[in-house]
Amino acid sequence: MTSGTSVKSGSPKMILPYEWILKNVEEEDETIASKMILFRGERVFRVGLKNHVESPILFFMAVDLNKIGMKVEGITYGIQESDDGPATLREMKNENIGSEGSLQLFTIELDKKITGNCRFAFRICVEGSVPGYIYQLSDRLVKDQLWAAATVKSQNSVDVEFLLNKKKLFAHKAILAARSPVFAAALAEEPSEKPQNQLFPLQNSEFEEEELQDREKPQYREKPWRRNNEELKKKKKEIRRRTEQLSDLMVPLPSSVQLISNNNPVKGAGAHQIRMDGVNPSTVEQFLHFIYTGEFTSTLDNEELLKLAEYYQLTTLIRLCKTALKKSDDALQMVSIVKSLHNECDDGTSPSPKISPEKDTEILFDRTASTFRCVWRFPMEESARPNAMANYQNERLFFAYVIPRPMSDEDSIHFSCAKLRNFGVKVEDIYMNQRSHTSEWIKMKSTRQPSNAVLLFTAPTPTDSFHDECKNEVVFDTRIVGTIGNYYYEIMDYGWMEDIWIAAINKQFTDVEIFVGTVKVMEAHRVVLVARSPVLNASLGMTGGTGKHVVTIDEEFDVDVVKLFLQFLYTGSLAASASHQQLLTLATMYEVETLKNVCQYANRPPKDVEDLTNSLLELV
Repeated sequence: MTSGTSVKSGSPKMILPYEWILKNVEEEDETIASKMILFRGERVFRVGLKNHVESPILFFMAVDLNKIGMKVEGITYGIQESDDGPATLREMKNENIGSEGSLQLFTIELDKKITGNCRFAFRICVEGSVPGYIYQLSDRLVKDQLWAAATVKSQNSVDVEFLLNKKKLFAHKAILAARSPVFAAALAEEPSEKPQNQLFPLQNSEFEEEELQDREKPQYREKPWRRNNEELKKKKKEIRRRTEQLSDLMVPLPSSVQLISNNNPVKGAGAHQIRMDGVNPSTVEQFLHFIYTGEFTSTLDNEELLKLAEYYQLTTLIRLCKTALKKSDDALQMVSIVKSLHNECDDGTSPSPKISPEKDTEILFDRTASTFRCVWRFPMEESARPNAMANYQNERLFFAYVIPRPMSDEDSIHFSCAKLRNFGVKVEDIYMNQRSHTSEWIKMKSTRQPSNAVLLFTAPTPTDSFHDECKNEVVFDTRIVGTIGNYYYEIMDYGWMEDIWIAAINKQFTDVEIFVGTVKVMEAHRVVLVARSPVLNASLGMTGGTGKHVVTIDEEFDVDVVKLFLQFLYTGSLAASASHQQLLTLATMYEVETLKNVCQYANRPPKDVEDLTNSLLELV
């Protein structure tokens, strides 16, 4: 990296807001704490104040958050004096009381003791507890629709049946095989009439470990449909190598799990039945739900769920369960907490903490809200011209630049937001942190009305502290609220978005051929197409036969746009801009509601030209 080149990066963040209101705090020394705070049905947070004259300490604890697959990345706090949010936020210190434990502690020393009434505003940045479990954008309907296809037994595409004591669960071999190499190896074989002593690997193969490491590299996120033929050949070669390795690692299948033939198939079921004796049906259902959606329905501290994940080699779920079940030295962590909150003036006789408020509180996270964090590292010589931040949904929406004092009343940083109306989002607020100089976050001031074509936010900054080299670093946290239904960010298994799509690319258990005119584009899975599109459901849902079905799209459509459309059906996200008119036409034609709404926003005509030029003139 050269010293004269700006570096920009951006990533979505899950940031939970929480407000702690204290009333009538008295002047004597005391410790005040909230009750355990609910989040997603679990009591996982607690906030407190060691309110002593010498050195008051505000603290925030996260307890057993790993049981729901999360951990706290960082916390900021501010004193809220109005409903508009704190003017400044300060970063709390992570006490790092033990990476092996289930407790996280964040503290900060206050400037003075709190008396009377006070409103603390916290912003809790949460991330996945393991690599591969990340915050990402997707169409919620793809998860709901695929899972519904498995839970409704009348679906004629169901071809796997789980026999669990007195309960039956249904699934699709295409999805099971895409998500698990063990299922892929088992379901590739025709089951016999008698229960078989099937063979499966119990440990991750070398290829699985390499794949797990690759998923943590940026280049893994390259969209598969952009790969050339040589790359696809390499991928197929690796899959063949995986199959060969599986045969070398085979061990007898436990007697509690059997793959047998189905002599009396239920309506819509195929020939595969999997019997699991002695396994809790609710655990198997949670296991299947994770396969289908990349998310889970209850806590992860489940030994039985871990065994299933290990047996079927779901690497992300293995890590999540192991983290949730990790045994920690709670006594050591408690000692670390006491040490972190200890004051020199403590005499060891502190009374029990005062509970405030006395009622239960809960963090109700708005799923439509997300925070996009832009990091800008730059030399001073490049700061005055607009710098496009990292792409948001494959488009340049955010720009930053510095206005030095000779050009205005004071040194300031400007952050502009353009084309928001084409993404169905609105900006709620922006906080800026000049990371290279301070840990304080400043709320940027909006100088434009929300209805304007371009929004502008400003904040004062001392430019005399900037360096000539590329050492200046500024971070912007932009809180965004989406208005498109079912299209928002969530923490999920990254592999879920890729695995089933890669299976289609590699023709694994595909049963539909997609043509544009006479040109074959790719193959796909009927279960996905039928679940995602009412139109495709009508044409493919009740068709029989053993051959592959054919879907033909008019030759006027561009092949790459059709691939982009199909990828959205599979992953619920777009690998390119949604502004292509043909993409909107396909979404409308096949009644893919979320994609249609996304494309309609992207194709909205510009606002009044005079309003747009006025916006641009105000930025000059």
